[in-house]
Amino acid sequence: MSTLSVDTPFWLVVLYMFMVGIGFGPSQSIFALASQNAVEPRKIGQATSAIQFNRQIGSVVCAAVLGVVFNGTLVAALPKHGVDISQAPGGQGSSLGDGPEEIRAVIVSSFDATIARFDRLFTLRGTEAKMALDGILADPALPAKYKDELKAGTPAMRIDAAFDSLIAAIAKGDLATLSRLLDPRAVDPSGRPGIGANMPAFVGPMLLELASAPTAVRQARLPAVRAEILSQKAGIEDAASAAASKVVHDALESEKVRVADRTVAGMKASFADGVVKVWFYGIFLMIALLVAVLMIPNLKLKGKADAAPPAEASAG
Repeated sequence: MSTLSVDTPFWLVVLYMFMVGIGFGPSQSIFALASQNAVEPRKIGQATSAIQFNRQIGSVVCAAVLGVVFNGTLVAALPKHGVDISQAPGGQGSSLGDGPEEIRAVIVSSFDATIARFDRLFTLRGTEAKMALDGILADPALPAKYKDELKAGTPAMRIDAAFDSLIAAIAKGDLATLSRLLDPRAVDPSGRPGIGANMPAFVGPMLLELASAPTAVRQARLPAVRAEILSQKAGIEDAASAAASKVVHDALESEKVRVADRTVAGMKASFADGVVKVWFYGIFLMIALLVAVLMIPNLKLKGKADAAPPAEASAG
């Protein structure tokens, strides 16, 4: 039993348990019979009760000690097998007593809730989006890599800020900033394509021409240009948000499967380590019991012929 592992086939576990049962099973009645045989017939009841009492005490003590060994080994083995107790669903390993499928269900449910929050976040705009983003960034269970991508805001927030910068650059005649914003190869702080990649090709030259015009001309045409630009903003925000949502959704779905598989496999391996450690110490316990048994004197098994007749027993 001390050689068990996660990969041990079920039939071999059954065989091991059968062999353990063959060894332990007969000893239960043999020890009782030997104790009863070693005392006078009138003290058989006392011997039997003493056997049961000591057996119960031994069971309780051994269960407590080996339970501590198992739990200690399990908790120590979890990090070794890639399971972070502090990040276990429910917090601080509160799901460790569940079975593999229950643990998997908790992990999947937790990821599904996070995915739903992200899907909703990318559909929000304005103050609602800011409040939802603050809630996600404040969530300690959210991996840091997703928080880093959202520190600059959602795609809609970044596009909104980029459009404000675009209009300001036109108003000021800032050709350098305007060229950078309209560059289809430019990316935002999160590494995603900027607004230039989502605008029609003819818009860029037109805006650059306007920004190069005299101030009076720019001021006169700016309201109409602003309205035209803002009319395209909603579509660009929706396209960018949908693309970002799909990337995050697919990444979280993949991570959900990976984390669930790793956690369940790690907990199975840790459980096996705990069982092996219990049986390892059990070997020494059985050796000690064997030595104790070998020290018991051999006594002839009493039969009916050895029992004193009732009359002699009462006279004695």
